Parts: sequence; C-alpha cells; structure tokens
Amino acid sequence: MIKIYLNGKDISTEYNAKALEGTEGAICSPAKMKDYVSNENEALDGKVILGGYARVRSRDFTIPIKVAGSTATDYYTSKDKLENDLMTLGLTTLRVARIDGDTTVFDKTLSVVYKDCTEYINYNGKWGTLMLVFEEPNPKNRVNNKEE
Repeated sequence: MIKIYLNGKDISTEYNAKALEGTEGAICSPAKMKDYVSNENEALDGKVILGGYARVRSRDFTIPIKVAGSTATDYYTSKDKLENDLMTLGLTTLRVARIDGDTTVFDKTLSVVYKDCTEYINYNGKWGTLMLVFEEPNPKNRVNNKEE
C-alpha cells in the first residue's frame, strides 16, 4: 500500500484520496543527469570531461490519484479541497511511503511544486482520477524517513 502525505496531511483522510498504481515508479525513478562540465579544445583529441562535477536535473513526475466520496456532494467537496490546496501551496512536501503489512519498505519526503493535472476522469459523480504533475526542483534534497 502506498501512503501519501501532502504538506503533512494524509491524503486518505484529508481528501478521501489514494495513490494508484504507477505512483511508486514515478517517485522512485532516478533523476536525469545534467551535462558534465567539458571542454572540446581544438588542440586536443576528443574532449576533456571534468569528473567530480556530476549534477542532477530537476525533474517532473506524474502520480495518479483517486478521489472518492460516499455521495456526489462528498466527492466534489473532497476534489475541490484538494485542487484548492494544490493551487495555493507553492513549494511543499510530498511524503510517500510504501507499507507492506507491518513493514515500511520505503518512506521518503520530497520538496515539490504542483504544476498541472494532465487528465481528469469522473466516474458516476462519486469518484474520479486525476493525473497530478509535480516538479522536484532538486532530487538530491530528498529526506529518507525510514530508519535502517
């Protein structure tokens, strides 16, 4: 089971929401590297690459979220609250934990910015899915919450 906390709030209790399949892959995929500092001096063969300056790029990732309600009113209230919070948070924390039984497999906190919702599907007025896009400005700033 994947648990998500947005700015310290458990999305399951705060927004009647849960992470769907694909969330773990989006969070755990490595960030791309920036180009290495190099010099293609015409007087030398090939190019000189300065090692030790490896840096990661910021990255965007998309997580699928399901929002539900016992009634249509409950659903739209939860969905609207989530949307409002996403659009007003700015730089915030997204904590993602995978729990198998009583064991926490991983638990990381990321600093992110909400960017977009690329897809929204409403099912019968009582639940819907949203594909939320976040930017992680510096993937090296992740916090590992799991005790080793």
